[in-house]
Amino acid sequence: MTASWWYWHVDGTTLIQLPYGLSWSVSTEVFFYVAYAVVLYRISALRNLGGAVAALIAFSLLAWVVAFFVVDSRDGVELFAKAAISNFVPADTSEHFPNSFLRWLIYVSPYLHILSFVAGVLTCQIYLLMRRNAVVMGRIWCEALGWSGVAWVTAGLIYNATMPDLVKIASPDGIRYLVALNFMNMNFLLAPGCCAIILALAVGRCTLQIALAAPVIVGLGEISYSIYLAHPFVSQVAYVTKENEHPLLSYAVAIAFVLIISDALYRRVEIPSKLFLRRLLGAHDTHATARCRQDKRSGQGQSRRG
Repeated sequence: MTASWWYWHVDGTTLIQLPYGLSWSVSTEVFFYVAYAVVLYRISALRNLGGAVAALIAFSLLAWVVAFFVVDSRDGVELFAKAAISNFVPADTSEHFPNSFLRWLIYVSPYLHILSFVAGVLTCQIYLLMRRNAVVMGRIWCEALGWSGVAWVTAGLIYNATMPDLVKIASPDGIRYLVALNFMNMNFLLAPGCCAIILALAVGRCTLQIALAAPVIVGLGEISYSIYLAHPFVSQVAYVTKENEHPLLSYAVAIAFVLIISDALYRRVEIPSKLFLRRLLGAHDTHATARCRQDKRSGQGQSRRG
């Protein structure tokens, strides 16, 4: 529950590189919940919609500055960490980077990811204030908000894919900023776009909402955490190398394998576990519980038809 809160490794191997390194995300999220209970719940005191919007915009700008400063100052950060930490691993080579202090700080630890969480809490507060004050966002504004978020995320993904080529043609001064933005991909780079998408989906009916409500998309969303859990296992048995003669076919097979395993995990492990825990803890028949039961019945029906 707290493993990602500090930098540690066993014989030079950090948490994320261990056989089930994905568990780092759980302890990072636990940090967010503790932070919310201790401090961040006070964001609910924002009662003015305009003030909440201004707070989100201002915080996003500040978070970008903070994240950029940390990654741009990575050499100094590493020197400080080297002097303070006995088991320090530098990020000087591609072999060292996965277990390095720098990767832990900017990707695994909760201390930069908390910026995205705060932005999400502010986005939620905006939604709650709009609902409380019966504020309806116009269709045009909703479309603009949602698709601007999509554009932000798409631009960030394209940048990350093309960054090596951009570095080749950039000036020495420009390379500094390109590399720093690439490191920000590990924390806050895409967060503002995600906030815009989430808010647009929550407050209005736009074409993006209609597209994401398609049954196949909703189904993929339901099994998304199982996909997260299953993909390292699948990568061990369906890994696609650069030397592969048919990479597209191999990727298709790998993705199909991921979806089959993930759907099985969701129906046979996740849904029964949720129902068991809610019964154990005496949870009321909430929408989530009803959805679990509906998914379970749906899975049983599909199994019988199969």
